[in-house]
Amino acid sequence: MSRSRAGWAVVKESRNRREFSISEGRLVGARGQRQGSLKVDYVLVFKGRSLVVVEAESEADNYTEGLQQAKDYGQCLELRFACSTNGIKFVGLTLKLVKKKI
Repeated sequence: MSRSRAGWAVVKESRNRREFSISEGRLVGARGQRQGSLKVDYVLVFKGRSLVVVEAESEADNYTEGLQQAKDYGQCLELRFACSTNGIKFVGLTLKLVKKKI
């Protein structure tokens, strides 16, 4: 099911953020070049608040293929929900929020 058929980005004040960068990557080498940036496939946003990370896999892959990655990204962004999909089926998780110590 497409996001628009599910009502996402159709409902007022909802939108999709595609390939949302959560890390520029680590610095490597003498020049300090960035390597291995992390990007979430989608972050679903409602009224300016990020709600859920979506990891999208190809239709040929199992729909649970990106679940661990979605969970890791969701925790990194301190979101409550994460899901993985292959465009046909999806699985979602409610994440346990852990407050980061400053």
